Amino acid sequence: MTDRVISFRALSEVDLGQLYVWLNKDHLRRNVQPEPISLSEIHAKYLPRLALDHPVNGHMVCLDGQAIGYMQCYRVSTQADFARDIEEAQGVGLDLFIGEAQHIGQGIGKQMLRDYVTEIVPALFPDERTCFIAHEVTNEAAIHCSLAAGFTYTRDIVENGKPSKLLTKQMC
Repeated sequence: MTDRVISFRALSEVDLGQLYVWLNKDHLRRNVQPEPISLSEIHAKYLPRLALDHPVNGHMVCLDGQAIGYMQCYRVSTQADFARDIEEAQGVGLDLFIGEAQHIGQGIGKQMLRDYVTEIVPALFPDERTCFIAHEVTNEAAIHCSLAAGFTYTRDIVENGKPSKLLTKQMC
């Protein structure tokens, strides 16, 4: 994948319809959204995240100007369940998915993670030095992607009741 430009823009209300489409796609069923989700459920979950004081910062991921996925970050300290599951109190948690299946397996996820940790996370959380991402142990593609993006395996955890691997990346 060369000469492809990854960019990020803050999630907005007009993006919720796209999230609805993506989160109901088959390729996200296994590890991201196991059950169908309605547009009203999308609104209930993501509209509050548009407020400037919400602890979760959502971003649309664009490839050459076209939205292809979603990423979010948050201080671990603001997400009690995640902090408990990963046994950490500080740092930044990350979540992501590629909504357009044709872009999976092309190295875009790796580039998304690298760029997000370099560009977005330090701008939002300049005092944090560690990023965390957790993947279910069965999600080998996501684990490989995060490792390729420079994350390192930290330890096995149970996140949301599922055996997972915690990966960590230190920021400069």
